[in-house]
Amino acid sequence: MTVISAYSSPYKNIMETLQELHFILTDLGDEMVLIYADLNAHSRIWGYDNEDTRGIRVEDFLLAQQFYLLNETNSPPTFEHCGRKG
Repeated sequence: MTVISAYSSPYKNIMETLQELHFILTDLGDEMVLIYADLNAHSRIWGYDNEDTRGIRVEDFLLAQQFYLLNETNSPPTFEHCGRKG
């Protein structure tokens, strides 16, 4: 099993990060993969009250890759800073 840790700055185009992940996954073939990622993306399926474009792109990526999301929607935020949560 390969474990991947990924980060995408909120100022970086999320599609670039997803493309990089896609290339890595293609190289790994059928190997099992676990991805831990902070992609600065909001989606209801991982517990946010709202969605943003980045979140929709990540959702599409997860579906296309046939990945399972392990986040629990009722989990508390992992941080709170200056009025922001994530």
